[in-house]
Amino acid sequence: MTSYIKNNLFKLITANIILIYAVGILTITFSNDSMRGVILGLTPVNLIMNLVMLLTFHKIWDRSFILSSLFIALLGYFIEVIGVKTGAIFGNYTYGENLGVKVFDVPIIMSLNWFILVYSAAVILNKVKNILLFSFLGATLITLLDVFMEPLSAKLDFWYWDLGAPLQNFIAWYLFSLVLFIIFRKINGSITNPLAKIVLLLHFIFFIILNVVLK
Repeated sequence: MTSYIKNNLFKLITANIILIYAVGILTITFSNDSMRGVILGLTPVNLIMNLVMLLTFHKIWDRSFILSSLFIALLGYFIEVIGVKTGAIFGNYTYGENLGVKVFDVPIIMSLNWFILVYSAAVILNKVKNILLFSFLGATLITLLDVFMEPLSAKLDFWYWDLGAPLQNFIAWYLFSLVLFIIFRKINGSITNPLAKIVLLLHFIFFIILNVVLK
């Protein structure tokens, strides 16, 4: 019975998260500016829902996982704060309004975004045993996602570059995420979660499609 409930819960949540992204893509593509603004303004809610649904299927809730997850989220957030304030890490950029409430000029939701990306990629690469290879592949995966995000950042009112996304941004993304993957694997080892690959795949699909339709 427990297995039956889990299987049906997984199907229900999978269908729900796919529907959310599908509605988002369709609304952003075909709606007027007013409705598009409403949908994009719900981005923080979407990311919180992503996190809740994702962690519903996480199995080992020990102290190490909880503390390392908080550390990844906070480190991701404060590297953004330093980046925005100084321009020395990613380049000169500022955040728009659609990512929600800001503290120190950085949306709080960015902490969850860093964790979701690192966690999801870590699960996808869980069979890679060598920690350096695992970390290099993980950093490559989420830096590739950033390549698809950057052309849309201003159009979606997420963040704005002074002169477009510089090479510095992608190098910094790669090196910083490399460190996060090393920390996460060192503390947690290999982890599994059936929803992780769906979450990360939907991120890729969302930004790839919008890159095409919002040219």
